[in-house]
Amino acid sequence: MNAFGQMFRVGRQVTMLAAAVACACALLAALVATDANAATTTATARPSEGGAAAHLKMPVGSPLKAGKRGSAAAGLFDSRVSFRNSYGQTVWVAIMKYNPDACGAYGNWETKGWWRLAPGEVKQAFTTGNRYSYYYAEAADGAQWNGQYGPVYVYNSAFDSCLNIGSTAARGTVGMRQIDTGGALFHTVNLIP
Repeated sequence: MNAFGQMFRVGRQVTMLAAAVACACALLAALVATDANAATTTATARPSEGGAAAHLKMPVGSPLKAGKRGSAAAGLFDSRVSFRNSYGQTVWVAIMKYNPDACGAYGNWETKGWWRLAPGEVKQAFTTGNRYSYYYAEAADGAQWNGQYGPVYVYNSAFDSCLNIGSTAARGTVGMRQIDTGGALFHTVNLIP
């Protein structure tokens, strides 16, 4: 092959490589571009008024497109859910997240608690590939952030269980509020007075 033929072949390989890199960049941009404004979201939550809400609704699931189980991007684009204590008293948080790997035979939803948050503290509690998850919180002064999803068994000490597993060791059941990350990479629930 003459010098011109070799230059032509190398030029064609460089062009193909450049096209492949451009495609990879476009694919990565599409995966990351959930919405620049939705990369980080915060929801404020006031304590519940009155008694506990009726536990009428079971949780709903809606996997995030980029975080579906079995995909190459699973875990990379899951939402990271944090809690911020802007209440002024120590707050404890329990959560329920979709986890069929651990709880498939017991309702698909993992229940876990407690995260202790001092006033002003922020803690990442969990990651999820599901758009929806749930929480219940209570403050040292008795204020509660409860909702209509459940009922969920809670315990006096740390626990990691499943929605449909109850125990005589439970202190009772609570209703939980829904968290809708909307697909944001970082979502914070801000517990306020």
